[in-house]
Amino acid sequence: MSKIKEINLIPSYAAFDYKLYLGKRIAGFLLVLNLIVLLVLYGVCIYFNMNLKRSLKKEKTYLSTVEDIDSSLNKYKDTYGKLIKRLKELKEKENYIRSIIPIKPSSFTNSVVFLNTFSEGIYFGKASYDDGFFEIEGVADSSYSFSKFYMVLERNRYIKKLRFFYIKRKDEMYMFKVRYKIEY
Repeated sequence: MSKIKEINLIPSYAAFDYKLYLGKRIAGFLLVLNLIVLLVLYGVCIYFNMNLKRSLKKEKTYLSTVEDIDSSLNKYKDTYGKLIKRLKELKEKENYIRSIIPIKPSSFTNSVVFLNTFSEGIYFGKASYDDGFFEIEGVADSSYSFSKFYMVLERNRYIKKLRFFYIKRKDEMYMFKVRYKIEY
């Protein structure tokens, strides 16, 4: 005879099934976990979307600024072209006038060229003229003022044989001496 281990008075369809209970609990947990993950991903998407909108707004502002600057530059480009054209016309007129009325070297014309060399921050103490040569001793407010003055002399097409003697700093001023000849 066999020994009976247990007596089950509850029919099998009404009996508690632990595996089914555990499966339902795990499925419910996974469903809740999935819902939480979806909500977190939705929040992350909203955050990135807001940042993207902010970036797009900045880009649009930047782009409109660049377009404004570009249109301004185009206006300046047109103005620059007109000024270059006008400068060429004036140079042609100057050359034409020079061909009709030749400039003869004289102390007067040399003085006009000399007076055109004045620069801001330059003060002439002693200036002499001898046979087309100007010799100038002066004072400059700064080394920049002197270099600007000297560049004016170098770029002047009538000034030749430009000679720089010295520049000395005394207190806050710069003493200098230059010599040049005016030729046409």
